[in-house]
Amino acid sequence: MKARYPTDFFVLRGNHETAAINYHYGFFDEVTKRYSKDLWFRFQFAFDSLPIAALVANKLFCMHGGLSPELKSFSQIQSLALPFTVPDTTSLIGDILWSDPCGEVK
Repeated sequence: MKARYPTDFFVLRGNHETAAINYHYGFFDEVTKRYSKDLWFRFQFAFDSLPIAALVANKLFCMHGGLSPELKSFSQIQSLALPFTVPDTTSLIGDILWSDPCGEVK
């Protein structure tokens, strides 16, 4: 889709596009068995280069997970320099990739 519609289709990073998660869930084994460890590292660089969120038409905020209590402005996301690795601790990035909607949070 991205190749066919390069200006209309955007790929966002999800919670499994981290080295720790895709290593644990078999992606590492699959890639290294069929290809090489070097290719797995290249995938990690590609994943680390994906944006974690997008703002469409200044109205729609798109992300894999949910909002973070640390998020005060979209500029916080815009200021993230790519590529980056996802920290292991609770963070704005972790929340955006992992959080599920919660009706009790105001």
